[in-house]
Amino acid sequence: MASLPLLPHPVSPHRTICTLTVLKFFCQKSSSSPSKLSSSPSKCGILIFKTWWDFHSFGYNGSATRGIGYQLDLATSGKGGIGTYIGICMISGAFGVADAHVQGGMVGDLSFRLPEFMQVSQWKRSSEMIRESFDDVDVSPSNSHEVHVLAVDDSLVEGGGWLSYDFYERTCPQVEGIVRAGLQSLYLSDPTSPAALLRLMFHDCQGCDASILLDSTNFTIKSEIASPKNFGIRNRESISVIKSMVEAVCPQQVSCADILILAAREAVAIAGGPWIQVPLGRRDSMSPNYTLADAVLPTLNIGVDHMLRNFSKTGMSIEESVAIMGAHTLGITHCKNILDRLYNSSDANYNTMDTELKKMLRLICRLRSSTANISFVINDPTACIFDNQYYINVMKRRGILSIDSDLLSDPRTVPFVQRFADDQGGFFQAFSSAFVKLSSSGVLTGDQGVIRRICSAVQ
Repeated sequence: MASLPLLPHPVSPHRTICTLTVLKFFCQKSSSSPSKLSSSPSKCGILIFKTWWDFHSFGYNGSATRGIGYQLDLATSGKGGIGTYIGICMISGAFGVADAHVQGGMVGDLSFRLPEFMQVSQWKRSSEMIRESFDDVDVSPSNSHEVHVLAVDDSLVEGGGWLSYDFYERTCPQVEGIVRAGLQSLYLSDPTSPAALLRLMFHDCQGCDASILLDSTNFTIKSEIASPKNFGIRNRESISVIKSMVEAVCPQQVSCADILILAAREAVAIAGGPWIQVPLGRRDSMSPNYTLADAVLPTLNIGVDHMLRNFSKTGMSIEESVAIMGAHTLGITHCKNILDRLYNSSDANYNTMDTELKKMLRLICRLRSSTANISFVINDPTACIFDNQYYINVMKRRGILSIDSDLLSDPRTVPFVQRFADDQGGFFQAFSSAFVKLSSSGVLTGDQGVIRRICSAVQ
């Protein structure tokens, strides 16, 4: 399969045509009130394109800064709507496909395989069709010679020896191909899904037992999703859909916990990051643990000491702990999580953020705003691409969260921030190792737990 060519940069007819095509799709709704900036298709398109271009051309610097803030604010009627995030991701994706493909991701292959992925909804209608369709699915990453396939030493795998890289070789050899097809199909309809799935996996991995997927039951057992620390978690239903696809082929063989880990692995790869070999064999928990989620998940103001202590419990080194923080290269940060850093002068990290960035963020995240819970900022200019931009931002004092500034000021962590900012391959390698350690720590294996048929309930 031929490689995608790099798209020209900065401005070219190809780039302009592609941008207008994406914007036409994103801004299709007609408006009965053209004076409203957010609902006018033409103005919406201009705003989002200008926002995207300013981010990619200028980052958070210079005279574009205030404009970006106003554009994001106006394009979302001051509410930081998810539509803008999706729009930016679509635009970035239109140009980032080739970059991600060349850098080792699987995104570039999507355009060639679109007809294949569109069959997923049809496969779900008949278990026999699914079995036939997946008999010959290739479970290796597409264009493997161009993909960072990073395996981790077997000695890193915990779980009492029950986790292995070939756990389903006999019972469900198609599982990785099924998960991959389902996730790539999801990405085509929602380019923000990789960030959501990666966060979903991280928030489950206080044991990686799929407990976060369980719903509340009869108002007696609270779902973990009700924890304030799980605010904004989404795409649980995507795991359930993929589980139903797997069940049609391999009934009662593959746990929801393993499907969630595979989905997170694919999310990283499909967004342009490394394709990580992960051990499998986890079992599902039989009840959610709302209290544990509240107690164990990190707080918003976590510092380096707390961060290193938490990750060391999973066997991570300092290097790996800094690498796992690189997951923040994907997605968004809700305004309510950074208000202290933006407005509270007594906050330890109040003066550690780039001045122009702070001005921009204040335009979007307003103090005492009724929309603080739904307003957000994107984490970096490539919020839908898994790359080392997070560390580049941290080095320039443009990190969004307090922990970002702490990483730059702590002598234990700053050498790794500097290295990852300069060496994306080194970041990918360390992140892969950390991913396997996190997803293998404290899991249920063997006779522990169950294999749930439906991920949202124990039956």
